[in-house]
Amino acid sequence: MSDISKRILLYKSLEKLRENPLIVYITSSRIGVPGLMASDMLEELTDQIEKIPEDQEEVDFLIESSGGDPLVAWRAISLLRTRFKKINVLIPNIAFSAATLLALGADEIVMGKYACLGPIDPQIMVKNQQDGSEKKFAYEDVLSLFRFTKKEVGLTEQKYAQKIFELLSEKVEPIALGFAMRASSLSYEIGVKLLLTHMSSATGKTKAREIAKRLNKNFFSHGHALYRKEAKKYGLKIVNASEEEDDIMWKIHKSLNKDLETNKPFNLITEFFSNPAGNQYLKSSPVVSIPAGANPQLVNQIFTQHIQAQLQQSSPDVEIEVKVALLESVRLSLEYKEKAKILVVRTIDLKHIARAVVLKSGWCKIKMPKIKIIKKSN
Repeated sequence: MSDISKRILLYKSLEKLRENPLIVYITSSRIGVPGLMASDMLEELTDQIEKIPEDQEEVDFLIESSGGDPLVAWRAISLLRTRFKKINVLIPNIAFSAATLLALGADEIVMGKYACLGPIDPQIMVKNQQDGSEKKFAYEDVLSLFRFTKKEVGLTEQKYAQKIFELLSEKVEPIALGFAMRASSLSYEIGVKLLLTHMSSATGKTKAREIAKRLNKNFFSHGHALYRKEAKKYGLKIVNASEEEDDIMWKIHKSLNKDLETNKPFNLITEFFSNPAGNQYLKSSPVVSIPAGANPQLVNQIFTQHIQAQLQQSSPDVEIEVKVALLESVRLSLEYKEKAKILVVRTIDLKHIARAVVLKSGWCKIKMPKIKIIKKSN
């Protein structure tokens, strides 16, 4: 039985157990090809919603993701709110960053025993102005730098703060620092808005702002794992999954990650040479024949020609296809794929450098398997 066929059976079991329609969304956490929550999933989510019978007023949304665009979290919950009176977000494993934001919009967050949420302080990628290297940082990192120099080092005079800012601006463009502040504010405001979709009382509004602020400001690492017990202390509407729910949710998690090959790090060179066509390119170079007694100038010429011949050798075409995200239910199965060509060149020291050119990417429908459920006879 295929992975999707097994998952459909698991989806049916969870729907029967919880008596709600189920929608499942996962983005890849595979090393080398991480997936992010992006706006391209919203139309596909609408298709999933349209497949659910009109008389259903409650929905379960199972998510597994390391995050992405915070606005997608707001729009996804808004789409679900237009159709359902109650939204439950189910988390079998990780729901970090923008995925945590999405969970804030749920009436109930149903967490398995291994499930965790995370901070909602957005990370932005910036280039070092001096060497072009890329690095992630958050607005809180900038504030921490100035707090450190003032409180721990004791540099309180304005001239020191100005010098630190000048040095920081040499590494990171000032406009990126401003963007980091705006991104942090946006994440906080979206968190508040999502919480207010189900916390509309006067007390609820105050609590919503406090929860969003703590999730945005109170962590020393963006990768902090907020498990059930700690999440409840933050005031979130956490529900422990029952033992049977937890078992099914974990099996869904395992199947999804197997399909996305999460435990198999992706490397362009490895993918290229593991392909039969690319493997031929790895064959040893022909032996260089040096005439006996050849003078150094001739030897140098022979080696130069040999190296040039290796550099001019064209690499074969190797195409790959990887899954980056899945959006599934018992009614409709969708997957986001990227098809790319791997280009490999040799450097003067005969090392291999690879890069990928994306040929095609996007969501596509998967043919739903026909599953016969055999009932046990009494």
